[in-house]
Amino acid sequence: MDRRILKELSIEDENTKIQDLLIDEILSLKDKISFERYSIVVQNYLLSRISNKVMCADGEIKKLRELYSDFSKDERASLKFMQKLYNYIDDLIYISKNDKVKKSIKNNINEMSIKKLISLKNQMSKDKYISHIIKYLYQRISKKRYCNDREINELEKLSNIINYDSDISDDKKRKVNEYVIKLIVYSKNSDKKNYLKRLSKINLLSKNEL
Repeated sequence: MDRRILKELSIEDENTKIQDLLIDEILSLKDKISFERYSIVVQNYLLSRISNKVMCADGEIKKLRELYSDFSKDERASLKFMQKLYNYIDDLIYISKNDKVKKSIKNNINEMSIKKLISLKNQMSKDKYISHIIKYLYQRISKKRYCNDREINELEKLSNIINYDSDISDDKKRKVNEYVIKLIVYSKNSDKKNYLKRLSKINLLSKNEL
């Protein structure tokens, strides 16, 4: 990906792939780069998400539809690939909402639940598992996917599992603990209104969903 794009979005990890960006981040680029460049970024972003089957959550689908109105009438007239753009948006919405497609797609790593992350411990090598955890925690922090109280408890459980494993090096334990602490602190100090909103959604879930 163009490193200038990452710089505009204040993303430090140069290995970030375009399909892993949030739709909000793409929308925010419009006033930061030229229109010609922005229109190409949008097209590449949509195509990359479709090709790599990076689905949208329900909230993201709403944001995805905003791409239709993100261009002015004059801008739309100047875009040679406008129909292709519409098709890409429709395709991404389709794979995101179609249950059969969902079952065949691996979730984006930062969308995974911490409980699910813990369950992967015996499904891969120790080194690969630790790398997976570090990448997961880093992505959640960088994408501001903060935790509710229940997830914070799961984070602490994850940290204990790693700390008590004698086969894991102290350096990797320190890195995991550093990210766990950051994610907990950021979660507890994130915008109070949004935090309470997340908690209220949790309280509305049925026992089966929990």
